[in-house]
Amino acid sequence: MRRTHLITGADGQDGRLLCRLLAARGDVVVATGLTASPSLPAEVLWQHLDITDALAVRAALAEHRPHVVHNLAALSSVGASWQEPARLRG
Repeated sequence: MRRTHLITGADGQDGRLLCRLLAARGDVVVATGLTASPSLPAEVLWQHLDITDALAVRAALAEHRPHVVHNLAALSSVGASWQEPARLRG
C-alpha cells in the first residue's frame, strides 16, 4: 500500500533526505516549506506552507489527506532565535 506523507520543513537538509527516501520507496510525498522549491525528485509534490498559518495547514491536510505527517519545520538559526524568541514558543 502506498502511503501519503506530508513533510513540513522539507526545504531543510533532513527534510530533503526524508523526501528522497520516501519517494524512492514508492510512497506519495508532499513536501512543504517556506522557501522556493528545493532540489527534490520530480515525483515529490512541493507546496509552500507556513505552519504558523493554521488555516493553511488545515487546507493542506484536507487536500492531501496524508497517512503520516513529519513535522521538521523549526526556526534553526541561533541568531534568529535570539532576535525572534516568540517564534520558538508554542
